[in-house]
Formats: sequence, C-alpha cells, structure tokens
Amino acid sequence: MKTTFFLSFIVAFYFLPNTVYPQSSFISILNDVPLMSGFKIQNQTALIFDTPSGRIVEIAADGKVSLFKARRFYADTLPQLGWRDSGNNIFLRDEEILTINFSKIENGHTQIKFSIAPEPRKH
Repeated sequence: MKTTFFLSFIVAFYFLPNTVYPQSSFISILNDVPLMSGFKIQNQTALIFDTPSGRIVEIAADGKVSLFKARRFYADTLPQLGWRDSGNNIFLRDEEILTINFSKIENGHTQIKFSIAPEPRKH
C-alpha cells in the first residue's frame, strides 16, 4: 500500500509542468492565443482580414516583462494548445501559421507582435 501511494506521488509530480505562470487571458481577436500576464494589448495595432484561404490577423502587446520570460511563456504554453513549434517563434496549427516577434522598447518594456496567416498551399 505504501509503495502504491509513493509511486502515485512520484508520477503526479513527474507530469507537473516545469514552470508555473501567473494566470493569463486569451487575446480576443486571436481567440486561441494567450496573452501573458503583465502584457497589455495595443488595440490600435489590430488588423483583421478574412481571405478565401483563411484569416489574417495581426496585433501587438507590450508590458514590463523580460524578453526571456515572454519567449519562454509562449514556447511552453502554445504547444499545450495544439500549436506545433516550427522554430524561430513560428507555430503551426490547423493550416495556420502563428508568428511571434519579440522586441525591447522604451522604459524597459517588451513588445510582442502576433501574426496569424493561412499556411501556404502545397501544389
């Protein structure tokens, strides 16, 4: 009995995520992309366009969060939501490409630019 309890305890902690993040919300125009806690959407940057092959959406956010923490958050979180990491902050899911650009801006803030576009069709 003690062995079973001990093994259950070990297995439970083995599968816990390595990093715990503060609660985040989802970006309203992207629906399925989280906004890391500490960032605020820059509504004036929003662009939404529907095409026959899919949606094109762009929006930016900024916050006083380090570049490293922001990159780590998205690298850890997006695969849990079904996005496949394609490298260089590019993620793929359901025939869409999510590109995330991180940059340092004034006052020590980080800016994140999100862009979703249809994956190019293969001929």
